[in-house]
Amino acid sequence: QKLAAIKRCRNLKEQIILSKVKENILGHSEVKTCSTCSSLNLELTVLKKQATELAGELQSKTEAVEYYKMKYRDLKKKYKLSKKNKEKVETENPDLVKIGQHLHIDKRRLALCRVTDFSKYTCDVVFGRENLATSVLRGIKGTSKKVLDPNYVSDIQGHVACKFNVNVSLVRATMRNKLNSASKAVKCEKMQ
Repeated sequence: QKLAAIKRCRNLKEQIILSKVKENILGHSEVKTCSTCSSLNLELTVLKKQATELAGELQSKTEAVEYYKMKYRDLKKKYKLSKKNKEKVETENPDLVKIGQHLHIDKRRLALCRVTDFSKYTCDVVFGRENLATSVLRGIKGTSKKVLDPNYVSDIQGHVACKFNVNVSLVRATMRNKLNSASKAVKCEKMQ
């Protein structure tokens, strides 16, 4: 009988505590709260404060993201416009001669080349002497030299082969010889 009475008391205490908590939460009446309820209320207020701070941070971050998205769109539009304008300038420039799909050469520079010798047309017009000395036609593993732009090389080969009516393999061999001789000339200059 004592155990049953103790269990009933516990159940009554739990029901009273639950009703007090419900009343506090719903705000129907002011009830004296226990220490756990007050600590829970304190934690709840701290959590609410943190939630409002996080909501403010989220709002500012969202605004920043939208701002940068807008900036990115504007920059993308400007880039596309500048790219179109650059292409127009390149095609409209009367001082440049288009050789192939990717290569534009200055008319004055092209006029200085000997028309009788196709070897002058191969590399000297496009690439400088130092660039030729530190480059190769095709990249091979273990070489420290950089590879000439393959688009430019193919444009030069096609143009020279058509203009002088020579085989592309002969043009390629001449280009290799030019690269080797430029490299040797630079090495000899460094030794002296």
